[in-house]
Amino acid sequence: MSLDPATLVAILLMAGVTYATRIAGLFVADRLVLAGRVKAAFDAIPAAVLIAVVAPTAFATGWAETLAALVTALAALRLPLLATIAVGVAAVVVLRAALPCPLFRALLPCRQGVAHRRREPEDLMASPIGAGAGLAARDTR
Repeated sequence: MSLDPATLVAILLMAGVTYATRIAGLFVADRLVLAGRVKAAFDAIPAAVLIAVVAPTAFATGWAETLAALVTALAALRLPLLATIAVGVAAVVVLRAALPCPLFRALLPCRQGVAHRRREPEDLMASPIGAGAGLAARDTR
């Protein structure tokens, strides 16, 4: 494998800029005096980032994941972090096992592109593009 010198320089420069912005954030954060609304906004950043990461998975995959996210959010109101994670994992496992049931199919129709059957390795490789590319277009019973 050969690496073009221009590509190597670009990668090293991007890595340097990324590292510099992270280190600068540590030095600048110590000198900032936050009060009032600005402090409240900065305190809300971790929750906003977490929601931005979790919401697409919770609402774009299937009913099991959406309902498990709701159960986990309710558990997070009362339980410590480790217990909340355990409840969330258990909720996904139970709901994924229960939702293929005909009773649940009648109550919660399948979302477009979400199949309620176990995917076999051949299904994943069926796309000409490669592994995983053909999942959304496959069986949507």
